[in-house]
Amino acid sequence: MMAMKRLRILLLVLAIIFLFIQTAQAADYASLKNDYIKNHPGQAILPFPWEPITSTRVLPFNYEIPAAPGNSISVTACRDQFESASFIVNAQKDLAGISISVPDLYDAQGNSIPADAINVRTVKVWYQAHDDSISTDPPDDIGFYLTPELLLKDDTLVKVDYTKRINYLKVTINGIEQYIDISNPNAKFPSNAQIHDTISLQPFSLKANENKQIWLTVHVPSNTPAGDYAGDIILTTPSENPVKMTLTVTVLPFELEPSPLEYSIYYGSVLPSDPSEDKQLGTYTYIKTSEQLYTELKNIKEHGVLYPTLDQWYLPDTRYYQNIITQFSLRNQAGLPNDHIYSRAFETNDKDIKNKATQLKQITSQYGYDDVYIYGIDEARGNVLLSERPAWQTVHATGAKVFVAVDNNNDAVNVVGDLLDVANYYGPYNTEQVEKWHSQGKRIFSYGNPQVGIENPEIYRTNYGFALWNAGYDGAMNWEYQGSFNHIWNDYDSASTNYRDHVFAYPTSDGIIDTIQWEGWRTAVDDTRYLASLMNKEGSETSARAIVTDALSNGEDMATIRNSVINQILSSQTPPRTPTPASNNQFMIEIYQKIVWYLDFWGAKFEKMRFW
Repeated sequence: MMAMKRLRILLLVLAIIFLFIQTAQAADYASLKNDYIKNHPGQAILPFPWEPITSTRVLPFNYEIPAAPGNSISVTACRDQFESASFIVNAQKDLAGISISVPDLYDAQGNSIPADAINVRTVKVWYQAHDDSISTDPPDDIGFYLTPELLLKDDTLVKVDYTKRINYLKVTINGIEQYIDISNPNAKFPSNAQIHDTISLQPFSLKANENKQIWLTVHVPSNTPAGDYAGDIILTTPSENPVKMTLTVTVLPFELEPSPLEYSIYYGSVLPSDPSEDKQLGTYTYIKTSEQLYTELKNIKEHGVLYPTLDQWYLPDTRYYQNIITQFSLRNQAGLPNDHIYSRAFETNDKDIKNKATQLKQITSQYGYDDVYIYGIDEARGNVLLSERPAWQTVHATGAKVFVAVDNNNDAVNVVGDLLDVANYYGPYNTEQVEKWHSQGKRIFSYGNPQVGIENPEIYRTNYGFALWNAGYDGAMNWEYQGSFNHIWNDYDSASTNYRDHVFAYPTSDGIIDTIQWEGWRTAVDDTRYLASLMNKEGSETSARAIVTDALSNGEDMATIRNSVINQILSSQTPPRTPTPASNNQFMIEIYQKIVWYLDFWGAKFEKMRFW
């Protein structure tokens, strides 16, 4: 009874403290905003520096930005790295024709990073069917949830009606530009509709008190000397004072090594192989022109995925053969490695598996591939999994290898651990499974932690970078780059299943539209590349392992862990590490200290009142 009273009092005190702290924090942000307005009279746009890889959603209306206004943002990166930065603009009144100009950046010695190395896009907030931050499994019902996701050059490519809760996509049909409804479950996407984003950032408009997140991706040229580079981004609006945002890019004095993990992804796009597929070009998610295919492969590679699956169907006739040859050529042009390849052109339960595996092995070897992996029966269990053993032995006899998703089947290693070369394991980390597969001399990858499509860049950075490496996995192969249950631009047209589309990048008629979650994935890959650079410098993983293990156990965020790795690389010595809490963790430490103080104070009061 006494313990229950203590618990109730403790919970009450904690609730009061947190309410007090949250109110104080909100008041602080409001005060900072008011101070900025006083110091910048007549400024129609308020800029807010913003961490891009975050789970906090920036919404357009009725949303107070939990950040301080400011006119500077910074990026730290290695040569030939893509790194994101972000800021939010808040309109003080209705504004039209807002333009953003980006300068060349210079260091003190006159070296430069050209303006065209800085990709500036708006973040489009639109309605999506599910508000689940960790899963793409079908919800019990479909809703309309405002969700930041798309990175656009033309902010008007998607128009959102906030009153009727409708998304409209700008398309061109028979040469006429028009908007079509893409949030209606019964909508049919016109077969001849063309989708095009613009090459350069277009002027955009904002209503009074509307927020718009701006996303910058800096690709540091490979020949850039180390140092600090800076320049002023200018936001202009007709008849309004311009707003300057100083961008600083710190280029680090070392090279970013390849990741110690292998990153793959299920990639189902193929070239058309018969007239019926020719008709699906531009309307069906998986049927692409060679130009679209090259653009997507290059985009996949630039986001750190070097081994996307090959799903091009293969049969020994002229057109099928030519398509798979074209696939290999496009992969080479995109800069993907050719030491091995994962094929899902057919599965190992194919009746003609021996001949098909032999043919595929022969054709891949002609293009320099040492190994080809062939897919088993997806997520098989029990007797089905056991039945695959003869086919997998046949595959091995041809010189090929086997990979497949095993879901979270903990028994798979006992059934096929001697034959499955890469086990793609579903869900949260399972270090016991890692040890078992490694004891068989096999590799284990991760998928579904979560699957592709959650509009949350932070969750992909958190789960597919430092922590994945620390858990002992060999890589990741997530489902899937572009996966749709009807038309990929409509999140509401799969009413029979309620499944949402799984998307990292949306296809257009001549390119792709990146998403914030895809940028989170790239950041996770780069986190592990920084680990590789540290291990390369020191000749072992001792220091890297200590930094990551210690930081994860202390709840540090990924940005703080990367900074610790960078500092260790730059250090001339490798002394024992003292954990440095992240800025947000420092806030939690302060909360904890306040809780302790209040508990001590009120504990003494309650003791005197004989409540304990």
